[in-house]
Amino acid sequence: MFTIKQPPFGHSGRMSTQHKKLPCNFGLFASTVMLMSTTIAAPAMASGRDETAQQEEAQAVPTTATDPALIDLSIEDLMALEVTSVAKKRQKVSDASAAVFVISQDDIRRSTAKTIPDLLRMVPGLEVAEILNGGTAVAARGFNSRFANSLLVMIDGRAIYLSSVSGVLWDHQLIPLTDIERIEVVRGPGATLWGSNAVNAVINIISKHPVDTLGNSISGQVSSAYQQVNASHGARVGESLTYRIYGNFRRNHGLEDAQGNHWGKAAETGALGTRIDIEPNDQNALTLQAEYAKGTFDSPMYAVRTDYLNPGYDLVVPRGKILGVHLLGRWAHKVSDDLEISTQAYVDRARRTEFKASFARDMADLDIGVRWRANPVHEINFGIGGRLNHDSVNSTRSFGFLNDTIDDRYLNAYIQDDISIVPDKLRVTIGTKAEVNNFTGFELQPSARIFYRANPNLAFWGAVSRAIRTPARFERDALLYLNMEMPGTPKNPGPLPIYGEIKGNPDLSAENVIAFELGMRGKISQNWAYDLTAYHNRYRNMLSMDLVGIDPIMVPPIPYPVGLQAHTLFGNHSRASSKGFEASLSGRLTKNWRVDLAYSYLDLRAWLVNAPPNSISLNGPNNSPKHQAMLRTSYEVNDKLTLNSDVKYVSTLPNGLNGDQKDFNVGFRATYAPIPTVELSLIGTDLLQKHRMEISIPGYPTPQAYVPRSLSVQARVRF
Repeated sequence: MFTIKQPPFGHSGRMSTQHKKLPCNFGLFASTVMLMSTTIAAPAMASGRDETAQQEEAQAVPTTATDPALIDLSIEDLMALEVTSVAKKRQKVSDASAAVFVISQDDIRRSTAKTIPDLLRMVPGLEVAEILNGGTAVAARGFNSRFANSLLVMIDGRAIYLSSVSGVLWDHQLIPLTDIERIEVVRGPGATLWGSNAVNAVINIISKHPVDTLGNSISGQVSSAYQQVNASHGARVGESLTYRIYGNFRRNHGLEDAQGNHWGKAAETGALGTRIDIEPNDQNALTLQAEYAKGTFDSPMYAVRTDYLNPGYDLVVPRGKILGVHLLGRWAHKVSDDLEISTQAYVDRARRTEFKASFARDMADLDIGVRWRANPVHEINFGIGGRLNHDSVNSTRSFGFLNDTIDDRYLNAYIQDDISIVPDKLRVTIGTKAEVNNFTGFELQPSARIFYRANPNLAFWGAVSRAIRTPARFERDALLYLNMEMPGTPKNPGPLPIYGEIKGNPDLSAENVIAFELGMRGKISQNWAYDLTAYHNRYRNMLSMDLVGIDPIMVPPIPYPVGLQAHTLFGNHSRASSKGFEASLSGRLTKNWRVDLAYSYLDLRAWLVNAPPNSISLNGPNNSPKHQAMLRTSYEVNDKLTLNSDVKYVSTLPNGLNGDQKDFNVGFRATYAPIPTVELSLIGTDLLQKHRMEISIPGYPTPQAYVPRSLSVQARVRF
């Protein structure tokens, strides 16, 4: 008999927390695109077959903010938390040959976060900024934008992005935070196992097994601008089947203008979903998941006037819509203690209306993976997969595509060998992923990693990796008229307004990076642990925008031009280099007082190579801060009351894109648990200022927006 409490390749199982140039204006046109440019895991082979009825009942009782099992985690326990996203197998954080950060259930419970992007703010090296209603920019190690596609994000192994822009639409992701087992963030390339777009990080959001959510749960959070309610029901049917049904609803007024007024009506989004796990015996496990999500939101934008005799912008606030449906199935089979096979398939439908344009994406994905321990020295992961992607757009004059529909096809195969040279001391991991798609062709993404444990309290690791980012559909197929520059301005000192046309290039090559990483982690004492990472990335074939022509704009019967049309085309003439380091320190000042510190530094540069005249690099450092720091504290006053706080510092963005000011963000959470099944919380965020700007992108067709101060109350009940 065997028990796997965690999936071999990266999905949630039954693991308790205890286990675990035109000189005048060309840059304006480039800035719009700069903002917009950016698989498999085995299911849980959960135990549950070998657990007693008393243990199952204990799992049904909710863990509160003052659960001693979480409060009393030692540094050893924290470093022993297990991750699966680094190597597609269970391994301790302390043994991972990568820069890995785990957001645990305890971190989620104690945070001030309302959404998944809010949670990601605690990860060193990640950049998170709200742009406007429905728009959040999340990136790792540079190149932050609304659609940052150098970042691979998955929920239970299902890649989440809209292929039109190859970016994550975070307001589509409505999984309740209370249903998340953990979030594994692997900074640096992960393409050898996870494929293209895993360039700067892999984020794997892992939901709880239904056994961990037996019973009923309801939570609600209310503030003047934000309301949210989540409910779930979990149960066991017979000896082998458990399920969870969940629903949630959010109402969010979003960001404000400089006067403190909301930009349009409140966004209203909701989702209904389920997860079913079937474990008929100790050799097989089946997971089924489904979700339906829908919502509306206002998307204010500046639209270029079509009247050339009255040049300028008009502010419009069209209503946007969200629709998402996905179905996922995973099956894992354990042949023996040394051989496991997993299969995952899912279909995903996404619909979105924004900026008056409508996007539709239908995806089907299939992957088969094998973990084979050939002998005590070699443990091999290998697999194959494929994906079909049908993408269609209803264009507008401002935001259009050359083709209404595009079908993209991907095939991939990977192999990785984890070689134990000196057991529990020295390990080397080598592998590669080969991919073929119908628009950039064959791509190879190898990596080599080494891990060395000097002593029980000190370990070193290093890695060299190659990863690629495939061009987004809009980069290959777009036809955009989003920008213009009035005459007599610093960017256009001439007498005529200049209008920008941005056109996609179907011959774009994939961007690629060679990444070098070094890391060290260990314990200073029984109460303090640290993690340090340094990296240097070299990027090639990065996106550029090339000026290919300028035409006069004539409006009969006027005999002279009333404006100029600048025609630009995407290219691969940019290169970039980044270097930096990330550090974290965690420990306890006293038994009841936990402290977490994090700091990251980024030096990012970009330049042009063999570019046509007046080309512009679209991958500069404008959207990414050089310095970020965070301090999180948690103090348990007694067995019922816990006080949590966080302070985050973000340095001024280049060119003042966050309001030309250093940004301090302070939040707190006070949680009172009168009985083990009830939590009451008072939550405050962004407390130092009435409102603050996180990021503003010149040329992006949205007005400047500010994150308001917020004070809310939250209640959670399990029964």
